[in-house]
Amino acid sequence: MLRSPFISTLTGNTRFLIGLVLLQQIVLMTACVVELDKSQARCGDGDLVGAEACDDGNADDGDGCSSICAVEPGWACQGVPSTCSTTCGDGTRAGTESCDDADLGGASCGSEGYTDGVLQCDSVCSFDTSGCTDCGNGICEAENAEDCDNCQEDCGFVQLSVGYQFACACRADGTVWCWGDNSYGQLGHGLAVSLSHIPVQVVGIAATASQVDVAGEHACALLDDGTVDGNGVWCWGRNHFGQLASPDRSEHYTPTRVPDLGEMVQQVAVGWNHSCALLESGDVKCWGNNRDWRIGNCSIPNNDDSDVPVLVEGITNIVSISADGELTCALQDNTDALWCWGGNVDGQLGNGTLDATCIPTNPTDLPPIQTFVVGDHYTFVIENNGQAWSWGGNDWGQLGDTTDIDRQMPVQPAGVAVLRSVGLGWDHTCAVTQVGAVVCWGRNDSGQLGNGRLDNDYQPSTQVEGLPEGVRDALAGFEFSCALMDSGKIWCWGWNDFGQLGNGTIDNSVLPKSVLLP
Repeated sequence: MLRSPFISTLTGNTRFLIGLVLLQQIVLMTACVVELDKSQARCGDGDLVGAEACDDGNADDGDGCSSICAVEPGWACQGVPSTCSTTCGDGTRAGTESCDDADLGGASCGSEGYTDGVLQCDSVCSFDTSGCTDCGNGICEAENAEDCDNCQEDCGFVQLSVGYQFACACRADGTVWCWGDNSYGQLGHGLAVSLSHIPVQVVGIAATASQVDVAGEHACALLDDGTVDGNGVWCWGRNHFGQLASPDRSEHYTPTRVPDLGEMVQQVAVGWNHSCALLESGDVKCWGNNRDWRIGNCSIPNNDDSDVPVLVEGITNIVSISADGELTCALQDNTDALWCWGGNVDGQLGNGTLDATCIPTNPTDLPPIQTFVVGDHYTFVIENNGQAWSWGGNDWGQLGDTTDIDRQMPVQPAGVAVLRSVGLGWDHTCAVTQVGAVVCWGRNDSGQLGNGRLDNDYQPSTQVEGLPEGVRDALAGFEFSCALMDSGKIWCWGWNDFGQLGNGTIDNSVLPKSVLLP
C-alpha cells in the first residue's frame, strides 16, 4: 500500500488530529446534502415544501390534491398532511358531488329516469328532481311539478259528471275529485264541512276509477278494486233512501262498496235518490228510492225503497245506461232500442202517457240512436247522423223546440246543429256540436247558459262564450254548467253559492271560468 510521504513523516498525534478534522468535514458535507434534499419539494410525502399548495401524502389525482400538489377545482385543502374536501356552492362539481349549482355534469331529467322537466341542484349538491316529470307512469305527482299543463296523460281529467250543487271528475291517474256542496258528504273526502270551492280528492278507494256519476246528493264511482268481482261500484253521500246500498240509511262522508252485484260492472248511473249498475252480462241492477218504480222491479212495491240491488226486469243485452231525477233509461245492443222506466209526471218516458211504470217501455216512434242522456224530468237522444230528439218537461224551454210545453213524445229541437253530445240539467241543456262549439238553452237566471246574459233561451241559438278550443264534453247541473276539454281541464259557469264552479270563489259567473286544478 502506498502512503503519502508527507503523512508518513507526521507523528501519531498529528495524524490523529488531521483525521479528526477530515471526519468533521465529511459530517458537515453530509449535513449539507441532507439540508439540500429537504429544500426540494417531493409531492406525496405529506410535507408542505416550497410552492406546494397541498400535500395529502399521495400523488393521486381526483382527491382534492393533485399529483403535482395543486388544489383541484371544487376542493379546499388544509393541514399537514393536507385534508381535502369539496366546496358545495362554488359552482364546480367535484368528488362525490352529483352537481354544484349550475354544474350538472351533463345530467338532465331524462338521464335520471324522467320524461321531461328541469333538473336542478340542491343545497347539498345532490340532484333536485322536483322540477322533473314522469308523464305516462299513471301517477299524477304534484311533488314533481306534474299538472294538467305538462302531464295531461296522468293529471288531466278524463271524465266529468255534474249534479245538483256539486260535481265530480275522474283524473287520468284513476283518482276521483269532487267540489261544491258537501251537506251529506257527497264530496267523499271524509270531512264534515259544508262545501269546497276547489276540487278535493275522494278518499278510501283505489286509484283505479274509470267513471264517476252524480245527480242529487250522492255519487258513485266504478273502479277496478282488486276484489273477486273485479270492477266494483263505490258510493258516498246521502243515503236516506238506501241509494248507497248500505242499510244504515245515514250519509257517508267516504265511499262504501256496493254489495250483491255478483259480477263485473261496466257502468254506473245515479239518479236523484237511486242508483243503477250495468253488469258485464248486459243486465241492469238498481237500488235506493223506489218512488214511481224507478228501480225497475215490479216485485218491489211502489215507494218501497231497497238498499239491496235488484234486477231490472224485462231487458237484456244492455250496452249503456243513464239516470236522473225519477227516471232511468237503457240502450239495447244490436236493436238500437231505448228502454225507460220510473216516473213520468212530465212525459219523460216518451211513450205518449203520463203513467209511471216498473216495466221498461220504449219511447214512441224513435229512430235508431247513437247516444242518449236522462235529465231531471226530460230525455234527449242523438241519432247516428247527429240529429237530436227530446221529450218530457219543458217549462223553461229545455227541450229546445221554442216552446215551454211539456212533450209526451219525441220532438226535434228547433235549429239545432248536428250534435256530438248533449248534457241535461234540471231546467237547461248544453250540447257540443260537430264542429266543437258549445251551445246551451233553457233557464238562465244564474248565467248557466254561459252567454254573458241572464235571459232565458227557448232554442239552441247562442254559443257559450270564452271557451278555449278542444271541447270534449258539455254537461248541465242545477243552474250551472261545465265543459271538459281535450286538454284535461274543466271550465264551469252559472250558479256558484256552494263553490260548484270549482274556481276558488262562491260568486256566480255568466261566463266560463277554469276549475282550479289540484
